[in-house]
Amino acid sequence: MSGSSPTSTPVVGAERPAGSAGLAEHVYLLLKAEVINDQFQADQRIVIESVAARLGVSPTPVREALARLAGEQLVAFRAYVGYSALPPLSLTELNDLFEAREVIECAGAIRACERSTDDDLARLRAIDAQIRAGHYGKERYSEFVSFVNDNQRFHETLLDAARNPELRRAFDALNYEARIARRTRGRGVPDLDLICQEHAAIIAALAERNPAGLVAAVAGHARESHRRLADDLARLG
Repeated sequence: MSGSSPTSTPVVGAERPAGSAGLAEHVYLLLKAEVINDQFQADQRIVIESVAARLGVSPTPVREALARLAGEQLVAFRAYVGYSALPPLSLTELNDLFEAREVIECAGAIRACERSTDDDLARLRAIDAQIRAGHYGKERYSEFVSFVNDNQRFHETLLDAARNPELRRAFDALNYEARIARRTRGRGVPDLDLICQEHAAIIAALAERNPAGLVAAVAGHARESHRRLADDLARLG
């Protein structure tokens, strides 16, 4: 399919941030939500000028937003063709993503036991409490984006406790949370209690400076999250 009109038109906020930097971020977040909500069909060409006209902005922030989304593996870019929507992750790609996440986080867990501080633990506990207190929907990205962001902060904070920026860069390159979000729309966070239990086990092992225990908790969390998502996707068809 050609063109760049989403399959259903999103509601664009009436208020627009002042300044070019604020506008660029605003357009980026709008387009990111449209992609995660599957409002572009897979392989549909996204025409910068058409999107700019629809959003009432110049082509520049749209071009910048799409470049960011391509870097995050949410849209594709081909020379002489432009940008197009990617399909959601296949089950094989989902398996690969969870496996990569587990490898990176388990490596970080060992170092975190050696290098983390009490401040790291305090941040993890605060983020976990915020996740527990949340109320999340499932039909649209806006209904569960707060969970996506907080869960991402939890895992980033755990990895930062390893004090190894190369591990953090490898994790960031996965763009794990946003890519997973496309497969969780319509599902939401039905396993919130289990996620929080697994986060609590991670925090407890880190507090004890127990490398084997922390690696087991981190690996178990990744594998159980993967299993629950795969089971739900199979049921949803």
